[in-house]
Amino acid sequence: MNIADVIVESAQVHLGKVAIACDGRRFTYEELVGRVRRAAQALQHLGVSQGDHVALLADNSNAVLECVFACAWIGAVCEQYNTRLSICALDELMGRSPARVVVAGARFVESLDERFIEGPCGRPDALVQIGGEASFAQEASAECAVDDGAGCSSATGSLAAAALPAGKSKVPRYGYEALLGSCDPAPGPLSLPPESPCMQFFTSGTTGMPRGVVVSHEALVERWRIDAREQRFRADDVMLCVLPLFHVTSMGVYVALMVGATVVIERASDGAAVAAAVRKNAVTRTGLVPFLMRSLVDHMERHNVPLPSLEYVIYGGEPIDGPFLMRCHERMGCKLIQGYGMTETLSAITMLGPDDHGHPERVGTAGKVVPGFDLRIEAKDGHSCVAGERGEVLVRTPTLMLGYYGDPERTAEVMQDGWYRTGDIGYLDEDGYLMLVDRKNNLVITGGENVYPSEVMRCIRAMGDAVADVAVVGVPDDYWGESLAAFVVRSPGAQLDEEAVSAWCRERLGAYKRPRRVMFVDSLRRNPSGKIPKEYLHELTQSIQEESNG
Repeated sequence: MNIADVIVESAQVHLGKVAIACDGRRFTYEELVGRVRRAAQALQHLGVSQGDHVALLADNSNAVLECVFACAWIGAVCEQYNTRLSICALDELMGRSPARVVVAGARFVESLDERFIEGPCGRPDALVQIGGEASFAQEASAECAVDDGAGCSSATGSLAAAALPAGKSKVPRYGYEALLGSCDPAPGPLSLPPESPCMQFFTSGTTGMPRGVVVSHEALVERWRIDAREQRFRADDVMLCVLPLFHVTSMGVYVALMVGATVVIERASDGAAVAAAVRKNAVTRTGLVPFLMRSLVDHMERHNVPLPSLEYVIYGGEPIDGPFLMRCHERMGCKLIQGYGMTETLSAITMLGPDDHGHPERVGTAGKVVPGFDLRIEAKDGHSCVAGERGEVLVRTPTLMLGYYGDPERTAEVMQDGWYRTGDIGYLDEDGYLMLVDRKNNLVITGGENVYPSEVMRCIRAMGDAVADVAVVGVPDDYWGESLAAFVVRSPGAQLDEEAVSAWCRERLGAYKRPRRVMFVDSLRRNPSGKIPKEYLHELTQSIQEESNG
């Protein structure tokens, strides 16, 4: 088994069809396979072999996808780093990495080079730069046949032609496009045991330093097969990729390539840009996180922008209130699919399907367990909860990670007897729909009562269009032990004050659950998966404490 077989098989059926469109360039399936084969050969020439790691730090592009498949082609593990992490966090994470080669976007290269000298990253054998270099072999791979590469000759015959000036660290540097032009295509993908490690994602870090999640070829292929079926992918789809490829929300991109669809990679950070990309490319489906959905719907309503080509939006990352989802369902005019999952399970373990979005009583749930998965709710004493009883969500899935890289203790904590302990608290209703309450470690105990911040957050969101965003946290309280604080982003022109928010929550949740502090902020920082990082919540909490002490 090898995930690289996926694109080889797609190319055999869709040889001349466009696989990826990015930055004004279009690559057919034939060209994609040729470029992957040359990238695989280049990695081998740089010393990468089966079982070795390659670190990848780059913004979304066709080259990122090519590198993932190139690593798989030769049996290497591709570590995908969050491009939005601080240099200190990258230092710590890359300091644990055994990567022989680092592949990085041009904007990261100089910073990395400095860290190879001063930081704990260590000195790799080579640094490959994506972008910012002269291309010696544009479309060179178009000459490559899909079967055995017969007739492909090296453009330069030497890696020296791909070399870039070395930096202060003296680590050899190479230009990515030039490397592809200087290497012959590698022979067919390496045949590997299904459980072989393939990719390493990193958790979002909402509960501390991100952990490296190692996944197998088998888990990835199973994930793509499941999503192709459950999310109704077709070969004539045009998939818009705006979410980061270093995150498991990228699974849909690989599914699109597996079924022979076209992937369009665009940089879009707001609803206006997403709408423009959909219209320009006749996009049929995309994946979004909730804050992008809100921005898109706001833009569509404000400017009366229809998106007639759009058929599916897959979303997830944080709870969304029912009224807003009904608004999305009506305004967007397409089918919605919600996925609840995590990096460790390669995304969704439950899904809320298109038919469910027409039912107000279901849109507040996380949907039903994915067919082929097992899910149960476990109480503190270990018994399985009955319908309506709260407990920790556990799942057994063929898409489960191999483990956390270099952390067997934490791996053993969350993977027990084939079950993955999500750390999320929830319950199943009588029809088997999962209702999430909060993270187990987010519990706030105020005056002896248990309160989950996400329950309060959902209540505030239900105030409607006046609330653009909200975060709720527990803060130390001299009288109650802990109390709740809400940070609210008003929508433009909204008239909303602290008393209105407190009164709304007190009426709907009970007095002890109402936030005792409501602070209005211009915006809330979110990570690429749409979640608010824990360190940022800590900063918000500190601001309250400093104000109280001031």
